Amino acid sequence: MRLPFVKRTLDRTFLILCPVEQCEPMMNLLELAFPSGKRTAPRRLVLRNAQTEITFTCLSCAGWDEQERQTTAWIRKLVVRYGKVQSPGPRAQALLDRLYSCGGVVRMDASCVGRDLPRMSESVTGVACECARAVRGLVTDLSGSVYDENFRLLLDWNGAADPQATLPPMDLCPQPVWNETPAELLLRKKRSMEILRARQLPVNEELPVIWPGSARTVEAVCRRAVALLVVALYSECRLDEEDPLDHEQARAYVQPILETYQAEDFFSPKEWAYLENPASSRMEQIQFAWQYENVWVMEWALGLTDELPWPDRICDVPRAAGIMREHYGMEQLIQAARLRPQSELLDAADLIYRLHWCCNQARLQGTAPQSLDAGVVMERHRGLFWVAGCDGAVEWDDVNLST
Repeated sequence: MRLPFVKRTLDRTFLILCPVEQCEPMMNLLELAFPSGKRTAPRRLVLRNAQTEITFTCLSCAGWDEQERQTTAWIRKLVVRYGKVQSPGPRAQALLDRLYSCGGVVRMDASCVGRDLPRMSESVTGVACECARAVRGLVTDLSGSVYDENFRLLLDWNGAADPQATLPPMDLCPQPVWNETPAELLLRKKRSMEILRARQLPVNEELPVIWPGSARTVEAVCRRAVALLVVALYSECRLDEEDPLDHEQARAYVQPILETYQAEDFFSPKEWAYLENPASSRMEQIQFAWQYENVWVMEWALGLTDELPWPDRICDVPRAAGIMREHYGMEQLIQAARLRPQSELLDAADLIYRLHWCCNQARLQGTAPQSLDAGVVMERHRGLFWVAGCDGAVEWDDVNLST
């Protein structure tokens, strides 16, 4: 008697790591490679037949939705871990350089139903390789092993590799996104933890390294400094205990700054909504008054002050405002500014990230953080991460303050 036909299901996921950062060029390459595919969303292409459905999703390492953040974090862990693998020879370093310069990812999710699982698995793997050839990418299967476009092993956690495996051509590869090696990032983390230990502050060794993106331009930081000064000064006017100003009076007070710097388009959406709202709450006014701390951060980043003191007290507010008022317009401010080196900005960002974790731990335990002002630390986290590009090209309102 013949046994009944039993359908089996195969689900597999691959990540194809490629040098292309923008999703639309990735999608164009996929559509050329898979003309029968159907674009079901701006960055999603689907292939279907009777037994198989394959979905390609394009993700940018510079993007900031949840899936992109998780994927980028996974790649960064991959880079750090492979940086520790003992695998001699120049090809291992060349592979690490390729992982380091990854700009985007094509996530490939395959679901198959049929009887011959080995054949289906081989077919799906072939599609992943074809995708890698299309985008000049490297293939991973979430185990961490990295394969070439013919699914030959480039490297695994034990340092094993197929001598016949080859890296993809360089013709689509840009310059590396990050200008530091994993070893340098780990060294920065170590230095920050040593500072915490020296001050008898708790240390969480499981916190990740801080990954550099592209630092902001001098003009962008100057614009941000002006916007922060305006919202902080406006808030101070509203909160004045002896003679508080109403909305119109406070706006009139900061209007000369807006005109001097032609700053109407310098503000984030949340900042502009706040300045336009005549009925802002006292809590909102207090929150925006804290932005003097980030005025100071921007001034320090621009080289307008040499001091970024330990964050155990609020900044010198009159001095922060005075530095900005020493310059008459954007042209003078930009000419006076000298943006600090990216490495110096990252040193400060890495340290404040770990100090913020200390503050959050103290809050969870119902105690006050030792030798730290939690409000100052939080605002510096926002300012330093933004100016150093630690969150990519994220807008001011969207800086991630989690630890």
